[in-house]
Amino acid sequence: MENQTNFNNELKNKIALVTGGTKGAGKAIAERLLHAGATVIITARNPPEEENTNFHFVEMIDNRR
Repeated sequence: MENQTNFNNELKNKIALVTGGTKGAGKAIAERLLHAGATVIITARNPPEEENTNFHFVEMIDNRR
């Protein structure tokens, strides 16, 4: 018998910040946090490839130039 855990709304009313959340593992983590009920803020050097209105994207600015 497989043990199933329900993570729906376990993070309701929580805010999660995911750096590097536009691609790969960071994107997967952001999606998992979103499904758990968190408000998800993502930041990265590049904007997301696809627009997703469920995430709040904050663009990183490189001031070293």
